Amino acid sequence: MSIDELIKCEILMRTTRFTVAVKINGKETLAYLGNSGRLSQFLKPGSTGYLTKMNRGNARKLSYRLVGIKDKGYAAIVDTKMHEEVFAVLVDRDLLPWLQGFRIVKRYPRVDGRVLDYLLVSRGRYILVEIKSAVLRLPGDVAGYPDAPTPRGRQHLKLLADIASKHSYESLVVFICALPSVKKFQLYCDEDKEIDAIARHAQEKGVKFKAIGIYLDPYRKKVVLDNPDAPVDLECYKLH
Repeated sequence: MSIDELIKCEILMRTTRFTVAVKINGKETLAYLGNSGRLSQFLKPGSTGYLTKMNRGNARKLSYRLVGIKDKGYAAIVDTKMHEEVFAVLVDRDLLPWLQGFRIVKRYPRVDGRVLDYLLVSRGRYILVEIKSAVLRLPGDVAGYPDAPTPRGRQHLKLLADIASKHSYESLVVFICALPSVKKFQLYCDEDKEIDAIARHAQEKGVKFKAIGIYLDPYRKKVVLDNPDAPVDLECYKLH
């Protein structure tokens, strides 16, 4: 997936939940941050960031969107909208071996009063998909989720477990490991003590869990598919 225009910047500080102060060619401005996680590893003063231009007339009246931050010679992708867009492209191009033949038939499907990310279909099989962003780098080149308490994430897992046990649709959680050189995905429970029990319950009810490794190559202005089927570990990662 190519990016038409990528603008290099310097990270100054996070100003609100969804805005970051940056410097472009010596000029300070605000950029939109499409990620509610902490991102404390990346949003450090002096870090190199990468922006895309936002459409004029956007509700936030900001000119730029922060999509990447330098990491291991390339860049982590911190923008959750880009994670979703990349997933859609990978499905459309049949680049995920475990979803070959599937196509997206609905964006933001509503089930039992709640909204998920995608509804996919292939030869009469329907899969409801929820995308989760894993941009927490853990020792051993592991991508972790979540990096902050996630009531919304827990609600989605409970909903998917309910769908898997009561409805004809299949349920799938896809972790987007948006970091260079990731070997696997693993749950990080230090920030959310309930997430592993809820994930295991969902798995027992039939919810599938998959992970994709991607990163941003700012030199070629491309999103690189590093691993279309990264290993998933639903046990809590132990730092010590």
